[in-house]
Amino acid sequence: MNELEANIVLSLVNQPGLVQTNEVQPNWFRDGRLAKLVRFLNDTHGDFKGFAPLRASFNQAYPNVIREQDWATLAKSQSYNYQFKGYLKDLKQTYLRTQLGHAATNYSLNPNGENYQQLKLRMDALDEPDTKPEVSIKDIGDKLKYDLEHPVKAGIKTFGMLDDRTYNGLRGGNLLTIGARPSVGKSAFAINLAWRALRSNDDMTIDFFSLEMSGEDVYKRLTAINTGINKRSFVNPKLQLDDHQKAMVRESIQYFNKKGLAIHDNFMTIEEIAGKIKERAATARQGRYLAIVDYLQLVESSRFRDNRQQQVALVSRQLKLLTQTLNVPIIMLSQLNRGVESRMDKTPTMSDLRETGAIEQDSNMIAFLYREDDSNADKQEEILIFDMQKNREGTLGKNQLRFQKKIQTMRETF
Repeated sequence: MNELEANIVLSLVNQPGLVQTNEVQPNWFRDGRLAKLVRFLNDTHGDFKGFAPLRASFNQAYPNVIREQDWATLAKSQSYNYQFKGYLKDLKQTYLRTQLGHAATNYSLNPNGENYQQLKLRMDALDEPDTKPEVSIKDIGDKLKYDLEHPVKAGIKTFGMLDDRTYNGLRGGNLLTIGARPSVGKSAFAINLAWRALRSNDDMTIDFFSLEMSGEDVYKRLTAINTGINKRSFVNPKLQLDDHQKAMVRESIQYFNKKGLAIHDNFMTIEEIAGKIKERAATARQGRYLAIVDYLQLVESSRFRDNRQQQVALVSRQLKLLTQTLNVPIIMLSQLNRGVESRMDKTPTMSDLRETGAIEQDSNMIAFLYREDDSNADKQEEILIFDMQKNREGTLGKNQLRFQKKIQTMRETF
């Protein structure tokens, strides 16, 4: 066993609290046996008591992965808690340097744009500071003093109702959760929101993470909104569109090509999503980056694979931390419990958010999208309610949206 890797793992085993307070990724380890053990430690979230019980639990879950002589070697390793941080830093730096070497080789063999971005991402990761600089009380005071004499810049404009309730747009540090039952229109709302952000703000960079629909489907809905053409016409556009409509679509394609919009339908884990958000936010204009995740309950994680509630809580917390560390807004869509459908009053509440109360804790803002009258569900045009029930950044209240399903457009009613 690699001595450095064994020392780190033994420290984790002897001090379960280290699992909870430190980021230790399995892929940092070259030894596959230790990598699997670290993944197991992360999955338990430090909920184990000592070397012998952990060994028994791991051997039961993963028989024949770590032999008895390997356990004996691990037990004889040196575990110094005061050196743990240094060991962990050395391990991570070794991994990052290895990844940088692979990225440099790939770029030298095939110098395309994607390989360049991967190389840049690996270089940035290696240069990233281990600790974030602290902000002093004087710095905070100086910022407030500046704001006394200078108007605060507008945030990201979308729907007028949302601009009003957030005091002029979405800003960094905001995690907005939008909850709805299936087939109400939360994906359509998110696509409309992305389209409005592109239309209302210059130099926008937007990442739309679609875990339910294909990227092609999202793009076609965006095109329907942008052109006013029935989305069903894109099933077979050569036969279903006339020459004028085809010209409108080509113009729309050119418009989106010039925008900083990316649609991702192949990222399924929070680790992949977080990596892409960090990469794109780093190159975006300040105050002009937005990420949309559709939707929370479909996002997976390498941790808590067997505990859905803990997994959802982890994803919610990671997205919240990204808004704070990167100073960007993120919109997170969420499913609601079925209980709301059985009530006389169909108005959703915080308790209807599925799986965990962590969503309520992490979100700066929580809004719900629902129908007051389900009898209109099959109509081509219906009225939806946008209900802001939590808002640390502004006001609460309800607004009506007119949803035109043929062209997927949502507009406020005044």
